[in-house]
Amino acid sequence: MKKVIVIPLLLLSFFFASSIFAQDNKTNCVANQSLPDSSCTPGLVLTTGTDIICVPGYSKKVRDVSKKTKQQVYANYGLSYEERAGYQVDHLIPSMLGGSNDISNLWPQKYDQEYGVAAKVKFEDYLYQAVCQKLMSIEEAQREISTDWVGYYKLKLELMGENFRPLAGLAKIVDVNNQTEILS
Repeated sequence: MKKVIVIPLLLLSFFFASSIFAQDNKTNCVANQSLPDSSCTPGLVLTTGTDIICVPGYSKKVRDVSKKTKQQVYANYGLSYEERAGYQVDHLIPSMLGGSNDISNLWPQKYDQEYGVAAKVKFEDYLYQAVCQKLMSIEEAQREISTDWVGYYKLKLELMGENFRPLAGLAKIVDVNNQTEILS
């Protein structure tokens, strides 16, 4: 009688264990053109300390994503590790802006698209300079890049031209109720 009970319990345990592990292995994440799937990659902040991130070399010191984590990022988005050639595992909130190396802040970003890796790097540099020159709070920069970096990039590009970059003493851009103003 004990054997009859033990076998179904073992099968039931195996079923629950396999369903738990299957939930951790996301494969339904889909990048929406130039933006990650927000349910899979919401972004994660490691720090909001400008005294920490604005120190030269900070980003290189903390940026550390293992090959295993990169493989998991590709798998989460339904890409095999062999398909990675056209992509870069990107920090949604970059480490230079206090972003974490956690998988919830990582996604495969395409190189060959209008708002791909090169455009995002340009925008990250812009935000980093603005934060470190105290033209913008780090929280605002983290919010812009994690919610709709493409939209904010286009806004700043439209207002300031192709070579936009923050410089101390220049006007600050404010978006209030979709009304953009340049304050002097």
